[in-house]
Amino acid sequence: AANAEQETQTTTRFTSHFFVNQNNTNIDISHLEKGQGLIPGIYPLSISVNGTQVTDTDVEVISQENGTAPCITHPLAVQLGINTAYYSRYTDITMRCIDIAAAPNSFLTLN
Repeated sequence: AANAEQETQTTTRFTSHFFVNQNNTNIDISHLEKGQGLIPGIYPLSISVNGTQVTDTDVEVISQENGTAPCITHPLAVQLGINTAYYSRYTDITMRCIDIAAAPNSFLTLN
C-alpha cells in the first residue's frame, strides 16, 4: 500500500486522447508525465543571474537522463558572467553544456 501511495504522489498521468494536432493524430505528451515542462528544442528565454535580468536569448533545451534541461554553453556562461573555469569539469556528455546544478550552491530554474 505504501508503494502505491508513493507512486500516486510522484507520478502524473495524462491521456493523450484529448490532444491532437492538425492532422488529427495524437500528440506525444509523455514528457509531461516525467515532470518535464519543456520538450527538447530551442526557446527564447529571459535570463536572470542572482535576481538581475542579464539577457534575452535563445537557449536550447536538451534531453537528459532525468528529464530535460537548458543547455548553458561556454559562450553563454561567459555572457552571463559565470566563472567558467570553475564549471569546466561540469559538462554534459557532449562536452557542450555546463551542468550548473552539479556545482555546490548553484542551481538553474525555469519560470
